[in-house]
Amino acid sequence: MKPFFPLSALFGLVAIAAIALMSVSVPGGDDIRIANSGLPSPTIARGVVVTQEFPATGKDLTSLAVLLGTYKGVNQGQIILTLAAQREGNWQILATETLAKETLAKETLRDDTFATVTFTPPLAVQASELLRLTLQSPDRLENGVAWWTSPDVSRPGFLLAVNGQKQMGTASFAVTYTHPTGRLFQMVGPIWARMTLFLDPGWRLILLLGLATVVTTILVVGARLLAGMRRVTRPRVDSPPSADTRDNPSSAGDHVSADLRKEG
Repeated sequence: MKPFFPLSALFGLVAIAAIALMSVSVPGGDDIRIANSGLPSPTIARGVVVTQEFPATGKDLTSLAVLLGTYKGVNQGQIILTLAAQREGNWQILATETLAKETLAKETLRDDTFATVTFTPPLAVQASELLRLTLQSPDRLENGVAWWTSPDVSRPGFLLAVNGQKQMGTASFAVTYTHPTGRLFQMVGPIWARMTLFLDPGWRLILLLGLATVVTTILVVGARLLAGMRRVTRPRVDSPPSADTRDNPSSAGDHVSADLRKEG
């Protein structure tokens, strides 16, 4: 039998290399998009503050978008968008953007249009920490806009409020997180971070030990199987002839004849 271990090992190494070089994209968090709307908020004008609280589902936040209603008109003035995180019992402002209402969507802001704010570099947040998105405006009522809401949508940790008073439903908004792309061997860190996004350090350690045990078991079993293949495919080597046989070749035949006579 011809040895097949080197060829099978080569195929295995090629397969592992091909998998390691695969291009993958790892989401940095669960993007949020609540687009269905049915009820506008009170008009956001001077003295009206609308807030939407929600838990972060990632670490690097790249954009925010809000679904605004303009009552079928073109509005003048500004709208102020603020994102804050609750840390150590206080609201810490992460970003504030002042948007011109006339330029929020290309040339004019039309009804049912998402106004999007992109953050470069992304905002650093912690998974599961509470975030608060706030919309307000210094303009008078006639130039106010509304924030569309979804009265029937309710999610854990979400809270919609107007001037601090809780409202039914959820505001229509969207949140995106980073989606880094690279070769699989380059993305081990982001993959691990994504897998353990909502795990405490203790559970992360337990998961790491479990994975290490599985990998070690696979390596040990694979090594034993390969060692068995080597033994099976090793060519048989006959023992060399003795010194007496080399000096007197006929003696080997005499011994064989004697053995045959005894058996007879």
